[in-house]
Amino acid sequence: MKKASFYSFLTALIMLSSSFGYAQYSATIASGRPGNANGAGTVGRGILQFQAGIQFAGYSDESGLSYSEFSENIVIRYGLTELFEISAVINQANGKYDFSVANSEGLAISGFNTTMLRARLKVIDNLAVQIGLNVPLLRNDFNNDYASPQIKVMYNTNFSDKISFTTNLGAQWGEIENDPNGFYVFSFSAGLPSQFSLLLEAYGDFSIYGLQHFYDAGLGYLVNPNLLLDINAGWGNNFNVESYFVTAGVSYRLKVGNRDQ
Repeated sequence: MKKASFYSFLTALIMLSSSFGYAQYSATIASGRPGNANGAGTVGRGILQFQAGIQFAGYSDESGLSYSEFSENIVIRYGLTELFEISAVINQANGKYDFSVANSEGLAISGFNTTMLRARLKVIDNLAVQIGLNVPLLRNDFNNDYASPQIKVMYNTNFSDKISFTTNLGAQWGEIENDPNGFYVFSFSAGLPSQFSLLLEAYGDFSIYGLQHFYDAGLGYLVNPNLLLDINAGWGNNFNVESYFVTAGVSYRLKVGNRDQ
């Protein structure tokens, strides 16, 4: 029953998108990078957008266990209408566990830890809903044997043309029969001189086991209206586990369909 309801919701999003038509194509590229928050915008009809990056991350705990990971990520977004877009997320990672045990060589793992298909509908000017389905493709160290759905609500508060606050709230399932894990992002962004922008975020997740909180900061540089470069770093300390990440990336868009503008 839950699976049927999830796919019915996806169908409803597609049908709703055809009933709206005002323009969403922005003068400059709007990317999900840097940071963890997704804005409420869509790329616009006939727009193909790529968001790619590399990341080094890790964590360690009081027992002496540590984990380090290098990953490569790409997001491909395409606007079917002005208010409805589809996207794919692929993340490939190589990680290693190290143990505080004499003569231990650690444990290396690798593979695709995210292969997600998503659909986003802009409901009103500053509110959007996105659903995704993480689907296992090739067997690897990160794979599960089941598809895991995700739902996210994105809301923008614009204080000016250069200062905004973005809120994300959502849920991620493992197996759909089980209770989901919730997650949140609060993101503040501000335009800086010389085409730079600043990002500050607090984000985390919550479940029956407790809350986890993380923080990150990033810089973006707008090379031209269709090209954005970024760097970002984050950290956290939850349940005596210290974690961190550093990432850099690029976002680019191009018109591949007919548009009036």
